[in-house]
Amino acid sequence: MTKLICDISYYQGDVDFQKMKDAGADGVIARKHIGYYGDLRFFDNMEGAKAVELPFGAYGVPIPGYSIPRQYAKFFEGITPEDLDFPPFPDVERKNKLTKSKNIGDVLQYTYALKNWWGEAVFYTAKFVWEDFYSSKKGWINDWNLWVANYSDELLPPYIPVGWEYRLDGSKVEPRQDSYVMWQYSADGNRRGAEFGVSSYDIDLNRVDEDWYNKYVGQVSTEKVLEVFAPPGVKRIDIIYEG
Repeated sequence: MTKLICDISYYQGDVDFQKMKDAGADGVIARKHIGYYGDLRFFDNMEGAKAVELPFGAYGVPIPGYSIPRQYAKFFEGITPEDLDFPPFPDVERKNKLTKSKNIGDVLQYTYALKNWWGEAVFYTAKFVWEDFYSSKKGWINDWNLWVANYSDELLPPYIPVGWEYRLDGSKVEPRQDSYVMWQYSADGNRRGAEFGVSSYDIDLNRVDEDWYNKYVGQVSTEKVLEVFAPPGVKRIDIIYEG
């Protein structure tokens, strides 16, 4: 079973969150920033979602090659962990001419900062962006959950980055839906914006594993546990994740 979550940014314009909820959305995730720049609608979106008791989360878009502390500071600016019902999501989709080692090193620094702040973080990415620009290593699934982007018929399984398709020991993850906790299956061109109360023609739609969702906002109540996780410079991380 799955839940439905919308993800939005400045480009969705004004949002009627009650309409979004009535259309069947079980939650919403809003962009907090891209690089050094905050999303101008983030705080309005957070306030609107909470006003109708729609579970709320946030994603940030780190840009490798620029100051990572400055970027994760922009994610933290003006919010506390208690403001988010879901773990924070680093949105990893930037293509560039940097080395994989530089890209993944910067993204890990950003992601550990978010994880240390909230207690968990979940990567958002797509198979070919991740493998071509960040990492073609197996075993990411051993340590990190995945929100995968792949736009297709809902009945077809998404393409999975190899790091979540295979465990560190080389074994394949079966069934495929165990590789990810969220799947962004519909986005540009779906013309479903008005249906979900946004001003844009299109809206990103996501299927979310119900058990994972319920850890945070469902029948099962759990406390967030903050831990101090190893920074990306430790030996084990270098062996597994170096691009």
